[in-house]
Amino acid sequence: MESLVTLYLDGCSNVTKIPEFDGNMGCLQCLSLRDVAITELPSSVERLTGLKIFILENCKNLVCPPNTFCSFISLHILNLYGCSKLDELPENLGILEGLMILDLGGTAIIELPSSIGHLTSLTYLKIKECKDLLCLPSTICNLKSLEHLDLYGCSKLENLPKNIGNVKGLRTLILSGTAIKNVPSSIVLLAKLEILTFKKPAYSFDPNSTSHGLVGLTLPSLSGLTFLRELDLCDCNIWEIPNDIGCLSSLYKLDLSGNNFDSLPESIFELPHLGHLILEGCKRLRELPDIPSFTSQVNVNNCTNISLKRLPIEGDIPRRPRFRQLSLHCLNCFKLMENIQGQRCLVPDLVDTMSMPGSEISKWFSNERFSYESRGCRVNIQMPSYYRYDGLSIGICVLFGKSHQYPGERHLRCLLKVKGVSSIPYDIPFNEKYGKVESPHVWLCAPLLFVPSIPWRASSSLIYVPHYYLSHYRAFGSELSNDGLNQLQIEVSNLSNLSNPQQSLEVEKIRVCLTHEQDIEDGTVQQQQHHHDPDDSAAEGTRNKRSHDEDDGAGPSGEGYYNEEPQPKRIQRL
Repeated sequence: MESLVTLYLDGCSNVTKIPEFDGNMGCLQCLSLRDVAITELPSSVERLTGLKIFILENCKNLVCPPNTFCSFISLHILNLYGCSKLDELPENLGILEGLMILDLGGTAIIELPSSIGHLTSLTYLKIKECKDLLCLPSTICNLKSLEHLDLYGCSKLENLPKNIGNVKGLRTLILSGTAIKNVPSSIVLLAKLEILTFKKPAYSFDPNSTSHGLVGLTLPSLSGLTFLRELDLCDCNIWEIPNDIGCLSSLYKLDLSGNNFDSLPESIFELPHLGHLILEGCKRLRELPDIPSFTSQVNVNNCTNISLKRLPIEGDIPRRPRFRQLSLHCLNCFKLMENIQGQRCLVPDLVDTMSMPGSEISKWFSNERFSYESRGCRVNIQMPSYYRYDGLSIGICVLFGKSHQYPGERHLRCLLKVKGVSSIPYDIPFNEKYGKVESPHVWLCAPLLFVPSIPWRASSSLIYVPHYYLSHYRAFGSELSNDGLNQLQIEVSNLSNLSNPQQSLEVEKIRVCLTHEQDIEDGTVQQQQHHHDPDDSAAEGTRNKRSHDEDDGAGPSGEGYYNEEPQPKRIQRL
């Protein structure tokens, strides 16, 4: 045992006692006792003076002697996550000056020893879900090397040390699920901070609350956080967003969901790197200013009073970066839809996925080279042998309605398949936290079939093609174009209906439109529509069948084919 360096006893759930360690284990550097049922450590563990990694994760019965850990002077990593009976740490913990990672998540500790300020090498401190933690010692502000501080779920923690801004190296500060309402002004000094979250627990959100008497989070100036990339202020009962939020020049993701402000400062929309803006459930918000050309996702689900100050117009399109698309989620935004329908705009030209109220397939899908419509959640399209696939793009419009039983959370998923090879799925999330889907809605999406050789945008529902998952899409595209007359299957499903089919959102109808890159370059599209409506014998369906049966060789149920000699038609704008 003299040369033993690593000892793993993970998962020995029936082991309640570890034998004594002899004096010949001085070379042991890693000891892992994850999920072991021990109640205490042998006293001889103090002989392991060369130990660098000590893992006691989920030792739920462990109650350590006060000075157990302080003999490990070479220790770099100490993991006590899930030791739910551990309610104190040794006061001289600070003697472990080489400690770099300390995980105390899920323990029963009430406070940290003041000597923690001597852990000058500590870079990662996780105190997640320590529900009995009442305060942090001021000495924590001496941790100059600390980069990650996670206090998620410390529901009794009401204050941060006033000098938290002295932790100059801090890059991630997780305060979600705490009771903190006043943030020290010194936070502005955290110049290297990249991620800051204050999200409150789900139960704290009251969608019907309009009382100004409720105490929300008070934000100080954040102007010095120029490296901040992600800011989460979800469900913090904020009534006003500070104007200097526009100083966060590196901000990429901003989540303001579930708050009570009725307007946003214009400075938000001058942030040069803002890619994701989440405003879900902000029911008092009246107006959304201009959407920046560089923003890729906007979520205003259940913002029932919102309208747009100005919708994107044709002149906005050239400013959008290559392969940058916009996802716009507008569930239950009926006022916003009235706003959109009342203006001439190019909304489909600026989004690659959009969910919104609606009871019929959008007219934006009327001018495509090929369109096919079917009831139900699946469409099969027989692809022709002559068509060039490398510039082919697809637009999908899904009409769906509410379910009789609506679970708390679900995802509606669109998936393309060819010979068992699938595309990357497109998902839209649903969550009843801020409101249920109670009426018909429409989902527009433009999955990527191929990576085009040049940047391009289409004229209707297809915009800038995203440039990601390249190898996966090339494999999918290769299978699609491998030989002629391949069948492309498009399926829209609800992830929750795997466990309970009765809780599925009902997909009523799908329309699929195909457009080729060459048509975009030429400024022309070829219009050809194919309809399959096995459950409806209405006049429109009959007209479509009469007009297309001979031309397009309409196939069996749920299938469509290209016409070999379509007639060109100029692209039309809304």
